[in-house]
Amino acid sequence: LVEATMIRSRCRKRANCPSRTSWCRTKTSNGAETTSGCLVASTLLEEGREDGRRPGKVQRAGTACSPSSSAGSANRRTCLRLLLAGAALAGMAFFAKRSGLMNYMSLRGLRDVLLECGPFGPVAFCVLFALGELIHVPGVLFVATAVYTYGQVLGGAIAFVGSMASITLVFLLARLLGGGATLEGLNLPKKLAKCLESVSAAPVRTVALLRLPLYLSPELGVALAFTSIDFVSYVLGSALALLPVTFVMALALPSVFDWFEF
Repeated sequence: LVEATMIRSRCRKRANCPSRTSWCRTKTSNGAETTSGCLVASTLLEEGREDGRRPGKVQRAGTACSPSSSAGSANRRTCLRLLLAGAALAGMAFFAKRSGLMNYMSLRGLRDVLLECGPFGPVAFCVLFALGELIHVPGVLFVATAVYTYGQVLGGAIAFVGSMASITLVFLLARLLGGGATLEGLNLPKKLAKCLESVSAAPVRTVALLRLPLYLSPELGVALAFTSIDFVSYVLGSALALLPVTFVMALALPSVFDWFEF
């Protein structure tokens, strides 16, 4: 408070200082204008008098105010949360591969499991599909298993439901592990910030366009979970992309099975 008072007093002594609530401009030797901290000092004085808090440090003339320590701390916490969430998801896939669990994921092996489950086979399929997506089992394998086991029509429908269940679980789990932290909360470069703004401006269209080439990629679900896209937009965009792709695969897979004599 004392420092702010001294700065404002020095500023008021200048003849060209219009008031204590405006910026004072002085001419330097080369004719350029420099801005003093009159406004900063006055504002801090008023805030200190109103609520009794100690005002922050006042910048010297011609310098910009530095970011608050609380903002920097929040930025570091957001970054740490995102890193920990990504590491946890990557650790699941690494553990599955090291444990040999991936060796049991085959077309005939999954088909035998579904047939043993009887009428609960579709439910078991959705559960296995969702868990397989977490440990990075190729989603095409599960789609092929559904068509191979239940035929084109029923198998294609079950494959679509299982696909939606799997990408939904990845998104929700990533967002839960991230604690709601998003990339927008970081001090990203301007170009990346603009890209994130465009994603938030048209979330359904963005998700659909990304899902078409990447299909059931779990990395895409994790990346979108770390943005400000809401859950409903994510589901709708994914459904718009997965429905036609799954339909085409259901029509084409029987020919592939005949080709490889399954």
